[in-house]
Amino acid sequence: MHRALFAAALALLASPALADAVTYTGTLGKTSIVVELTSDPATATTPFAGRYFYASKGIDIPLDGVSAKGGKLTLNEEAPCTETTCALDDDGYVTKFPIGGKWTLAASADGKTLSGTWQSKGKALPIALTQVGTRTLPDDTEMTPLGLGAIVADIAMGEAVITRQTSPYDFLRMDVPPTKSDPTTMEGSTFQYLSDPRTKFQFPTILSLKDGSDPSAANAYLRSVHWSMNADAFDCEARQYAGFDWSASVGYAAGTYGGYTENEFTEVQGLTPKILSYLESGSTDCGYAHPNNHAEYNNIDIAAGQPLEMSKIFAGWRKPDDENGAGPSKELADFVRSHLKDPGLNLADPEECDYDTLVGTNLAVAFKPGNKVLLTLDGLEYAIQACGADLWEGPITELKPYLAPTAADYFPVLKN
Repeated sequence: MHRALFAAALALLASPALADAVTYTGTLGKTSIVVELTSDPATATTPFAGRYFYASKGIDIPLDGVSAKGGKLTLNEEAPCTETTCALDDDGYVTKFPIGGKWTLAASADGKTLSGTWQSKGKALPIALTQVGTRTLPDDTEMTPLGLGAIVADIAMGEAVITRQTSPYDFLRMDVPPTKSDPTTMEGSTFQYLSDPRTKFQFPTILSLKDGSDPSAANAYLRSVHWSMNADAFDCEARQYAGFDWSASVGYAAGTYGGYTENEFTEVQGLTPKILSYLESGSTDCGYAHPNNHAEYNNIDIAAGQPLEMSKIFAGWRKPDDENGAGPSKELADFVRSHLKDPGLNLADPEECDYDTLVGTNLAVAFKPGNKVLLTLDGLEYAIQACGADLWEGPITELKPYLAPTAADYFPVLKN
């Protein structure tokens, strides 16, 4: 994700020895908020910065440090950018942005609480905050709102996992009571969909498994994926601020959840005591070159709480570090190719899609009720999205020549 510096005044050099960022919960007026500052106010010096969100919204708002002395802080809260309120230089970077409010804070003697005032246009509201956690910032962190918010991009891309230790601020943002769908039972195992009441798109969690085994490891993994997607949605909303990389090119999308609420969908394909299969699809957009149109099949090894290693099911399945990338063995790919002319397949123009090649590079798998396997395509580049197609579906027993010995550990029918 491109993260341009938005103003020379805020492109501050990283401190060679950073204190821990500090997270607080409390109120602004009567409204619940969570705040993160780049350092302990008792020892803070310029440069410093912060970010905060209203619990009901979850969207980061930048706080730019003005002064810090003896536990007393002054910060400016940014207002959203528009092409008329934010000034741009010749390279498109913001050089001037609107101020939405002024914060004045003072630390208590023990440094555990902050109190102060928010002021804007003659209106004043009290601020009361209590420290709830800290995290160590990377050595190269810029002391800006964008520097603090860099972890959100890592979370959104799956490079960091949210915990109370890694980022108490982001943990509190995500750890809200979810909206729950009605439970669905599939072959004796039960799941339901959860959604964050702010971003609203649904994501699965396992309620029970037919054999009575514990789904907690899988659910922890599913929650981390759901939270990473929420982080991406919140990050798009935050880009309405100069401090979080607003630019004219993303103006129409900044200030929205990037399409997650309306255009992101997850559908469970199959659930056994061993494997959860689900399809994640949709079209999200935060103002980049083109929307993220996607359809991806996911298979979770429930006991391991991780994506299923497909080589445990199919002999010779390539791993991501293979020189040709992840994908099927030649034998399995040839089996699929032999069915490309089966009646009923809804294929696009073969000359434009080159299915012979796509079977080797983009073959995807879903495991469905009745010990059935769906062999399909996913992960297609934007230009060939229309080439997506289901290529074969049938009982896993018909695929015995292509299965690994460990497949029987996941599908007892193979032991008979």
